[in-house]
Amino acid sequence: MFNAKIPLLIIGGATASGKSALALQLAHALNGEIINADSMQVYEPLKILTARPTENPEGITHHLYGLLSKNENGSVSWWLEKACPIIQDIHNRGKLPIVTGGTGLYLRALTHGLSYIPPIPDDIRSKVNQYAEQLEPEEFYKLVCQHDPLIENQLRDSQRLIRALEVVLATNQSIRKWQENTQPNLQISPLYLVMSVEREILYQRINQRLELMVEQGALEEVANLYKTPFEETSGYYPILTAIGVKEFTQYQNGTLSLEEAIVTAQQASRNYAKRQMTWFRNQVQNPIVINEFSSELLETIRRGLNTTS
Repeated sequence: MFNAKIPLLIIGGATASGKSALALQLAHALNGEIINADSMQVYEPLKILTARPTENPEGITHHLYGLLSKNENGSVSWWLEKACPIIQDIHNRGKLPIVTGGTGLYLRALTHGLSYIPPIPDDIRSKVNQYAEQLEPEEFYKLVCQHDPLIENQLRDSQRLIRALEVVLATNQSIRKWQENTQPNLQISPLYLVMSVEREILYQRINQRLELMVEQGALEEVANLYKTPFEETSGYYPILTAIGVKEFTQYQNGTLSLEEAIVTAQQASRNYAKRQMTWFRNQVQNPIVINEFSSELLETIRRGLNTTS
């Protein structure tokens, strides 16, 4: 537990909304360092497919990018354990911590804390992941509610539903019960920005970005995942849930044409963006809603950081 009250800038929003570019601009303007809060950008093998920033671009230090191998689990508890001391260290050195990413569970854990939940066995993680992949969204939602009635009409985000089912199957207790007592790990004063891009423009960006990823070598990245075996001790590999991995694997196995794989991955990414927009709209109270860098935004942030610190 850290005791300092830390001014902190959080940049959230949907995939392809421009979070990374804005974070870089603000880091320059506000003497900041950037901490990743994207659950797929923590993996080393998928730089292209996850749109991971280049290492320390323009001299701005970036943290928690590309750290994990394909066999490891970048869970929310793992991320929080890594992120908190980094944020503290950045603050201690007189700089501004800027946390950016679209993984709502990471960001909520930072601002609200994370309750203790016993480790989830790998076989349960694998089983739940199979349910989520094989069932239609509404069928999966009904399955989760059957096991955990307390989350009915409260959760719709697919990742949160997966987590809820994992917890109730592993502990025989609702995730709501485990979450009753939580406190932030850091004493922080967060200023929250949420990127807002018109839906049609966002979807165009997503479609174009998937095509560019293929040109840049995303197919080779996915093929390289399977050049060495996954460790047999683990039955659940979060890296395989990254958008594009399943679709491009199906292309390489001959199940889909390249065009079909791209279109399917684009649709999956658009669906994910829609869920992210819903999450930020429902879970973040009174954020600063923005779509681009401006001098007015900079002044708003400076005033906000002075107010919250």
